[in-house]
Amino acid sequence: MNKKLKRTLIIAMVCCLISMLGTFAMQANWGKTKVTQYTVSLSELGRMIDANNAAYGKNIQTSFVRNDSIISFAVYEPKSADGRSVPGIVCTHGGYNQKEMQMQNYIELARRGFVVVTYDWAGHGRTDMAVDSATGGSNGMIAMVEYIMSLKQVDETRVGITGHSWSNWGCLAAIRNEIDSPNPNIAAYANQAMGLTVGGSPFLGRGIEQDCAYNGMFIALNLCQYDEFDSLTHTNHYLDQDDVKRAVACFYPDIDFSQPIQEGMVYTANGAAGVIEDNGMQVRRNDTASIVVFNPPLTHPGFHFSLTGSSLIVREFYAAFGVPDGGTFIESTNQVWPIAAAFQLLGLLAFFALLFPVVSLLLETRVFACLKCEVKKSETYPSIKSWREFVPFAITVLAFILYTYLNYDKYYCMAGSAFDSDKYTLAASNGVGFFSLCCGFFTLLMILINYWMKQVTYRKTGEILNNPFESAIVSEFKKFFRAILFGFAVSAVMFIPVYIAYYIFGADFRIGCFVVTADEPKDLLNIICIYLPFWLLFYIPNAIFNANTRFKDMPDWLSTLICALTNCLGLLVYLVRHYGSLFRTGSLGYGTNLSGSVLAGIVCFALIPCLFYAAYSARYILKKTNNAWAAGVTNAVLMCLVLSCANGSYSPDQIILF
Repeated sequence: MNKKLKRTLIIAMVCCLISMLGTFAMQANWGKTKVTQYTVSLSELGRMIDANNAAYGKNIQTSFVRNDSIISFAVYEPKSADGRSVPGIVCTHGGYNQKEMQMQNYIELARRGFVVVTYDWAGHGRTDMAVDSATGGSNGMIAMVEYIMSLKQVDETRVGITGHSWSNWGCLAAIRNEIDSPNPNIAAYANQAMGLTVGGSPFLGRGIEQDCAYNGMFIALNLCQYDEFDSLTHTNHYLDQDDVKRAVACFYPDIDFSQPIQEGMVYTANGAAGVIEDNGMQVRRNDTASIVVFNPPLTHPGFHFSLTGSSLIVREFYAAFGVPDGGTFIESTNQVWPIAAAFQLLGLLAFFALLFPVVSLLLETRVFACLKCEVKKSETYPSIKSWREFVPFAITVLAFILYTYLNYDKYYCMAGSAFDSDKYTLAASNGVGFFSLCCGFFTLLMILINYWMKQVTYRKTGEILNNPFESAIVSEFKKFFRAILFGFAVSAVMFIPVYIAYYIFGADFRIGCFVVTADEPKDLLNIICIYLPFWLLFYIPNAIFNANTRFKDMPDWLSTLICALTNCLGLLVYLVRHYGSLFRTGSLGYGTNLSGSVLAGIVCFALIPCLFYAAYSARYILKKTNNAWAAGVTNAVLMCLVLSCANGSYSPDQIILF
């Protein structure tokens, strides 16, 4: 390994370490918040609640089934709450995410003096799917509410819950459970980007408004202007919609349906109680049922990665509970979670940078040294200045870009019916996997068409063309086997800092919904067995195409860039049209199929950078090995783990693993 690569390796590892330490420090508020991670069975959780009852003189009764189902959660206890009784908040993420997606909320609430619990929803992260049925269809929320009520520092009469998207069903189940529970009722509920009319919404005619009013709760509805899942988004006038007014009417019967709702106004049975101000003052009084509606200019996933979204959650729980005893009022706009996000982004970039020194390092080992080859001289490549080369090349590039643009949404939506949902349980991976499979076959077809076009044009010259599959021809089985092993080895080494980050520092590497995190070994095995073939059938042909795009009179950086744009430009155009239509008209460009087009657009934010990066990683490995198997398998394993494990972690309890 040369000095440059050694330096890259050291810098990448140092950046990973800085990312871990920085993220941990921000989550712990530089030592002012105690952070405790738990992965326990429901039986053990029940015993923990019993022990708290005995130690702190509480009487919190458990309503969940105490069994061996595993639930994973983290507790954030500000030191300012020691010896006091403060409000407790349970945060939960939406579908196909993990508990870390609530980072902005648990960091900001904890630093203001609230005790916060965040957990992996049933079937996500490290929580078993069976937790849902064991907790009364709440996906774990009931168990977490009862646990936080049992904590020493928490006033069990002042507990709030907040959930993003799909998790609001769990919030609804917990609210209904509290009606008949001997425990104190949940006092406040803040909705995160769960529109009123989205398919499966717990609102409008499904009873949550009446339940919240019955419980005397403070409820905050955060209805995003550009929520991809909500049909009311298409009007961009939430505050003037009868659907929203009907929800408010459950708390404020005298509402004037001829007038729009005032954003930020707290409505009660006794009238309007005033607009929520950013002053930390409690608005909810004497267990009076209250409701407030906000209409932030955010998308559905944008809510949990925005200053606006975090500010609203802080203001709403201040309005529900006031400043916690011992805590200090901090304006909602005063936020530090972006610093943690910057540390996470640093780790994400460092993770992908690791590939290049890791590849070189492994090729120096005795096991993989046989894969190395002499660097081919540029003079051996064809000339792009020849129309016989340029025309087939341009047609191939444009055809792939057009193919991905025209078919991504269609293939993603088709995956819902093409896959056995009992076996292929990752919704996002199903869509991307089926799309990748189709693109892989199309790539092979275009390689053959490209070769045929050149055969036709070169026929009169008598020149012998290079075999387009030269990079995939392996003379020895040993090299073929080691090329496959090499692909797994690269990913295994790259994920070492990822697992260190998770298990030691409770951190991961991410930016928004683009996440690289650690998953359990059994889930990794499930992903590899079930989903890896789809990625292999794309990335190996993609590596072969990459190997055929080198020309003696085109700089390597330019040909690699063209490969990168070929991989992702069609999807980028798709995304611009998809969201451009949303921001311009209120309707997504490709419709509102909840399990198809909507998710397809969201997944694109992670898929596009992966495809762009894959061209560079493939080219780097090809230059060192001229082996499409090594390059393709490396990319396939890496991208499969990144896109399946982190961005769609919906795993059942059985060995078969969004």
